[in-house]
Amino acid sequence: MKDTDKKNENEKPYAVTKEEIIERIDKVYKRCMQAEPVLVYDKELKCKVNSGEWEFDASNALKALKMLGDAAGLFKPDHGGDAECSMSYEEFLKTGSFSFDF
Repeated sequence: MKDTDKKNENEKPYAVTKEEIIERIDKVYKRCMQAEPVLVYDKELKCKVNSGEWEFDASNALKALKMLGDAAGLFKPDHGGDAECSMSYEEFLKTGSFSFDF
């Protein structure tokens, strides 16, 4: 057995804290919300140019937002549709409070 194998056996697995997960999800959310220019191919210039429109990754931004809301306990878990949410996503968005204290 090599010395490096002995070191790997003695290493503890990397533990991720709740705060680190939330920070990473928040980074994903912010990245998904960044507007990016829509590029279209210009036949005359033979390259892509800015169309004047902008887009962002709404689908994954909403997924990340849901994960943040779940982590903060803002939404009750779904139990087959019988449970009510403590607050709708629309109400949550209207509050504007996206800081989480743990």
